[in-house]
Amino acid sequence: MKKLLTSPKTERPARMYLLIISIFGWLYTGSQLIHIEGGFDPWIYTILLIFLAVCELFPVPVWKGFTTLSFPIVYALYIMVGLPLALVSYALVILIVNIIDRRPFRIVSFNPAQLVISFSLAVFLSDSFLFYFNNENILLTQIIKLFVILFFFYMINNIFIDLVLLLRPQKYPFQLWKQKLLSEINSGMISFAYGCLFFILGSQNRGQIDMFSFFFFFSPLVAIALFSSVIARLKIERNRLNALVSLTTTLNKLMPTKEWIEALKSSFHELIDVEALVLWTTENGRWKISYKDGKVYSISLLSDEVVDLFEQIKKPLIIFDSHKEMVPANEYFGKELRSFVFSPLVVDNETVGILAVARSRTKSFNNGEIQSIATLANQLAVIIKTRILILDKEKRSLLEERNRIARDIHDGIAQTLAGALMKLETAQRK
Repeated sequence: MKKLLTSPKTERPARMYLLIISIFGWLYTGSQLIHIEGGFDPWIYTILLIFLAVCELFPVPVWKGFTTLSFPIVYALYIMVGLPLALVSYALVILIVNIIDRRPFRIVSFNPAQLVISFSLAVFLSDSFLFYFNNENILLTQIIKLFVILFFFYMINNIFIDLVLLLRPQKYPFQLWKQKLLSEINSGMISFAYGCLFFILGSQNRGQIDMFSFFFFFSPLVAIALFSSVIARLKIERNRLNALVSLTTTLNKLMPTKEWIEALKSSFHELIDVEALVLWTTENGRWKISYKDGKVYSISLLSDEVVDLFEQIKKPLIIFDSHKEMVPANEYFGKELRSFVFSPLVVDNETVGILAVARSRTKSFNNGEIQSIATLANQLAVIIKTRILILDKEKRSLLEERNRIARDIHDGIAQTLAGALMKLETAQRK
């Protein structure tokens, strides 16, 4: 009987929500095309688009999370070219960045849509709020409008994202929500400070504001995003490498014992966070599950077809979308799991096991994670092969000891008993 270690909740509500927001957001974005007006500097517009793309491509690490510093650039686009063109440009840049990051189609379409809706609602609510605010100080009015738009934009944007995370089958703990909120608050503070600086410097009589003015003003913001993102990614890779070294070192120490499985259980999620994990190994020519965790069915034996397929796998097999590609041993995994990595444990061109991991999001394993899984699989292959050799050595030692005892009996006790028996028989005849 199958036993599923997962919740019955599916991703259908989340997918429907993403689809509705995406359709509405892109229809609204398309409707803005007829309201676009000219009269802006194309060079300034181009500089802002390039800076916006760089900030979106390289998110900044803030309070144990990541966020982008693109709001000041989007707001500058809104001021310089008008809301319709700013929204269309924002949507297209986010779309291109998500495609470059190879995100799933539903995310590629949802992210630009919800950001456009968030910014539009923020502008609308700020206009309604400032309708009752009269102040002759233009600079103060601009700063207040910046704050109101910034506040509503981050609030609405976080509501959209929170709804997605709540509708998904994966748990959305309070700690994760708190971490995301603090990251957005820090990003909002940086954006507000940079926006205030934008208005303060712009209000001073410094001559003509041209492309170079915008370039030098936003260059520090882009540089912060670029360098901090690169440093953060290097730290992530360093931490993953340290976790891999620590895990493999522990496995090496426990290789002669049966406790290496416990080390895998306790340390694997420090290396890579997955929603399902299965380790198949061979023993006396038969495949069995040595370890499983997460959204996995309990099934006793692999079918002959799956065994034949496993034995043919010699390099990592990546499944980007289980709805479009065949998944080996698919009956072992929950239906909500979409992306898989099957990494073989190969020694001397012989597959002695399979390490399989899975997540519910499509295309969710990056190259660094796949390489870490393959490296761990190679280490596990050495352990499995060493265990096989140890068992073979134990069997040979046991057989040799049995043979030695048999020889001792044959050459010693057996001959003595045979001689005594012959003497007894002779004595009986006499």
